[in-house]
Amino acid sequence: MVPGLASGTASARFRPGNQVFRYVRRQILTFRSDIWRANIIYGVYDLTRMSIVAWRHHTALTTNREANAYLLRAQ
Repeated sequence: MVPGLASGTASARFRPGNQVFRYVRRQILTFRSDIWRANIIYGVYDLTRMSIVAWRHHTALTTNREANAYLLRAQ
């Protein structure tokens, strides 16, 4: 006999993971998974958006520099 463990028929009827616990656990895991995926999707979107803005800004600066250099040479 192990101290701390219930003996008798009550412990024999115990089923680990009753329906309520499993439902709550599934909802929590689904929510965490959805948040994780949403953060990854948003992160990729935001990184793509920032990259496009930076590329356009760099292209505009390069174009302005080339136009200025052309105007200086034309004078």
